[in-house]
Amino acid sequence: MSWGKRIENVEALDLAKKMCLELLLEFDTLCKANQITYWLDGGTLLGAVRHGGFIPWDDDVDVCLPYDDYLKVLIVLEEYCSKKEDRLLYFHKTDFRYVCDYFGNTSYLVDGAMPVKIDIIPVKFVKNTPESIAFDRSLNEILHIFVRGNPKNPDRILPAHHAFLTGENNVFEKRTTFFDHFEAYLSENMLLMLDADSLMTYSCHDLFVNKTRDYYTHATVYPLKSVNFEGALFPAPNDTDAYLKVLYGNNYIQPPPLANQTTYFKTFYSNESLSVTPIKQLIRDIYRIEYKHSSIRSKNKKRRKFFRIINIFSHLLGVMLSGKLSLFVCLWRYRAAHLKRR
Repeated sequence: MSWGKRIENVEALDLAKKMCLELLLEFDTLCKANQITYWLDGGTLLGAVRHGGFIPWDDDVDVCLPYDDYLKVLIVLEEYCSKKEDRLLYFHKTDFRYVCDYFGNTSYLVDGAMPVKIDIIPVKFVKNTPESIAFDRSLNEILHIFVRGNPKNPDRILPAHHAFLTGENNVFEKRTTFFDHFEAYLSENMLLMLDADSLMTYSCHDLFVNKTRDYYTHATVYPLKSVNFEGALFPAPNDTDAYLKVLYGNNYIQPPPLANQTTYFKTFYSNESLSVTPIKQLIRDIYRIEYKHSSIRSKNKKRRKFFRIINIFSHLLGVMLSGKLSLFVCLWRYRAAHLKRR
């Protein structure tokens, strides 16, 4: 039985970029065919502006869509993936709810478990008033609890959202209730897309960064324009300079120090034995474990870390005892790579 060959260094990065570009071209074709609006975001947009393509050390692609188009594209991609044996969506049609989704190619596995991917990030609209901004930031703090474990700025949580605050016994029920409310909020605010004075941001806003980011103005994003990325034209925000300053600060055009010019992945393997279904199950279980005990709102970080470690080892043991050796090898490689990253 083949467990996949490890691909090293430059070859791995070149392969990741090649497959990411294939995914982006497929994504672009599907969006055009179904009148779905999207634009390049994050490091992909920065690469387009600064390098005319990938940032030399980048290994994925980022795109954004208004929340309504995000829901549409997941349906389109799910149908597309059903006809391609090596394509998948990470979370769509699973019982795991998250802040975004990923469109992946399972031919090669990043850190042994995760397909090469496009990050598909929904965008929300917020009325440009102090009250609406405060309400949105409060919701984002609750989202931070359910994804990261504790709010980043607890003083921003409004009394209207105290019902979502968790104890240690009801966290999973509260998580479901909150996501129902949050997704309804994203849908209702889509009406603001027609308001030229409205603000925009990611559905998860600044969830995964330490700083507090500003919102985008409507005019920063619309009307969309085209930018060159690896020799092809893709949609981009209207004012890429203002957009990238929100993301990376005023000096975004200056590359970081050499020490920071590193790929996200630690290891890269060919996949010669696992089909989409077990990989998708593995991804869902990994994410469930990552967030299960981080969601317990407790000041005792050691306690949360202890339960997380127990769950990781229980998962490894369960996969090993199942007799699915190829899956166990993938999971072991993933955990080993993440230990190196910490």
